[in-house]
Amino acid sequence: MNKSKFTISWIYGEFRITRMQRSFSLERWTAPYPVYDLSTLNKALVDASEHMDLSKGGELTIAYEDDLHTHEFFDVPNMSKSDLSKFLQRKVENNKPFKEKASWCFHEAIHSPDEEGIILHIMPKHIIDAIVRVCQEFYLTPKQLVPLSEIVTGIVQNYEEVDEDLLIVVALFKERVEILVTLGNGEVLFIRELPYSGFTSEHQRLTLDINRTLRYVKQKYRKQAEKIWLIGEGSEKLVNEIEQFVEGNISFDPNGLDPFYWASEVSNIAGETSANFIPVLARKKLNRTFFYRAAIWAWFSLISVALISAGYIELQVKQKHNDTAQLIQSIEENRKEIDRITSLIYTSERGKKRLNLLKANNRNLPALFVNHLGSMLPEGLVVKHLTIVQNNKRRELSIKGESSIPLSMLSESLEDFETRLSSSPWNIRIITSWKHNWLKQLEAGGISNKQKVAFEIIGEMQ
Repeated sequence: MNKSKFTISWIYGEFRITRMQRSFSLERWTAPYPVYDLSTLNKALVDASEHMDLSKGGELTIAYEDDLHTHEFFDVPNMSKSDLSKFLQRKVENNKPFKEKASWCFHEAIHSPDEEGIILHIMPKHIIDAIVRVCQEFYLTPKQLVPLSEIVTGIVQNYEEVDEDLLIVVALFKERVEILVTLGNGEVLFIRELPYSGFTSEHQRLTLDINRTLRYVKQKYRKQAEKIWLIGEGSEKLVNEIEQFVEGNISFDPNGLDPFYWASEVSNIAGETSANFIPVLARKKLNRTFFYRAAIWAWFSLISVALISAGYIELQVKQKHNDTAQLIQSIEENRKEIDRITSLIYTSERGKKRLNLLKANNRNLPALFVNHLGSMLPEGLVVKHLTIVQNNKRRELSIKGESSIPLSMLSESLEDFETRLSSSPWNIRIITSWKHNWLKQLEAGGISNKQKVAFEIIGEMQ
């Protein structure tokens, strides 16, 4: 059975996800809000799961661009892979624009027999790790997280231009414009990120930047760019409006009019591409669960070996020791060792049973929730009454309680408690927030710093 394959285009806050099969997009969803950080990424995947089935899991490829992602172009002499890796690691540490640990990947292209060109991509490592973790929580295994330039390399080859010709690709997004200068064979020479929208009605600034790029290309490479390609929604109309002001042959990619163009094209990238931010262990789904299971199996293997060794030692003792006192002493020591190992097995089995109890399912989810409610409750809040009612396939949840926390801090504690309820792994949909009862008490004049304040939260367990 083929695994499901998903692709995401997360480019300057625009988030789109699609399920792919044989290069065709079967299901699509676009976030109706900008996705800038990990909290909105989690929200986007929660909302996406309501429109497409993510529960069966699948492989994931991500096209990613953000202001935190930097590009650097330079030439290096030909060197071995190990020397190149050490050289790039030093360059990353010296040039990264942030203090945190960096994740990096690169794309190399042969410029001449004596040197090669490098595009070095750098991002904060904790962001890559968090993206992988969030995706894995939704049963998605990230295989690739690639920059836009890696996709453009494949796209340009479809234009069937001469390999040595210079081309300019202008990618239009809601909040940014990205200009990439490439050769006809797809090799990207440099990138310009422009801090304005490609969809505004004011096109004079875009025309000026395209012409500046044309002049820079002619000056640096001593030849004219053969063609300018616009990619993005509305690019056909935009070409008609600015072509008379552009100092070159400009056209648009008709495939690029599709809002899911980048999400579809990223699925065509070869699996072993070098410009990939995803670590090897994450690509193979070697996460903490994998290592935990491996540790359990290793532990049981060690116990088995220990039992066999203990039996072997006891046998050797019986065969080699004729002295009764020494034989009894050796047997007693081995029995103690067996008792210790038996105790370890019992402890391991008991831990395994506890793990099984902690696996939430349709039947034990309420019990599991009640068991963990105390750990979610902020200090100072007391639950007086908890009700979970099964209504058809829905579970209606009601939590009533009170608090003597000062009013200046109470709203923050209640908001934190409600956020924990609605977050993973509980994902409780809040129907009536604590704020509803709060407003009623305020209107009735029943809240003061000297009395206990009641609160009520009503929701539905997903």
